[in-house]
Amino acid sequence: MIELQDQVISLQKRLITARDGLSSAKEFNKDLKTEIFEGVQKEIALEEELGRNIMVFGLCEEDNEEINTKVSEVLETLGEKPRVEACRIGKKSTSAARPVKVSFSSSSIVQQILRKSSKLCETEKFNRVFLAPDRTAEERAQHKELVLELKRRAEVEKDKKLFIRGGKICSFERHK
Repeated sequence: MIELQDQVISLQKRLITARDGLSSAKEFNKDLKTEIFEGVQKEIALEEELGRNIMVFGLCEEDNEEINTKVSEVLETLGEKPRVEACRIGKKSTSAARPVKVSFSSSSIVQQILRKSSKLCETEKFNRVFLAPDRTAEERAQHKELVLELKRRAEVEKDKKLFIRGGKICSFERHK
């Protein structure tokens, strides 16, 4: 009888230990879910923020410039007149103009402007100005690698027109 009672006590201790472990696992699971949810929320917020921005490269930089006016002029060239908020980013340099980060009210405006951006090279005033989507540091590094690969391939494949679309290098035969 005493032996059975010892076994019951032993089983009860194991049950309590298992219950404590289950409680700890549930708490860990809850914390993990919260952490993942918050991470996803931050990622979504970042994507939404980046989706409402474009980067403008090659826009000449002057002292006491009115950057919003300059950007609006570029956009008017594309037939767009959205309300913008623009600022130069990076350290000021005498050798090159800093890029301009332009924020819009929605990502649909950004997409519309980026689709038309190739028309800038046809203008005399803005043929050296380029528009690009705002990217994360990781996306910028990936894009830089793609551009370097594109330049390497362009040296070898002179008979092809190469371009980047959807994160890949695409090509087609040039007309002769």
